[in-house]
Amino acid sequence: MRMSESKMILNQDVFNTVLPEYQKIIERITAKHKVVNGCYYEGLVNFKANMVAPKHKWYDYKQGYSEKLVRHIIEQEGPSKEHFILDPFCGVGTTNLTAIDMGYKTVGFDINPMAILATKNKNTLLFK
Repeated sequence: MRMSESKMILNQDVFNTVLPEYQKIIERITAKHKVVNGCYYEGLVNFKANMVAPKHKWYDYKQGYSEKLVRHIIEQEGPSKEHFILDPFCGVGTTNLTAIDMGYKTVGFDINPMAILATKNKNTLLFK
């Protein structure tokens, strides 16, 4: 696992100072999104489930999520079709492709040029 040393809190006093704010953020997230412990998500938090779909399997991307997980989250949240679905770490575009397939507008960007190339190729036909 890669860690950004500039983001690490090495000083215990600084940690104690920022901890309450982090705890509030976690509480807000867990109040809105039920934390589940079950096997439903087990196979969806990686790209393996996408490897059966022709639109995904041509480029294996280990950092990706399954289309089924993205679809489930969008359905659960139920955003308005007038809003954009933003994926600031879009990887190979699974979220973008799924959102478009569901009738949403979407924006995605990533720092990895190979991932962006794959995203553009997977989504090109949808924009013609």
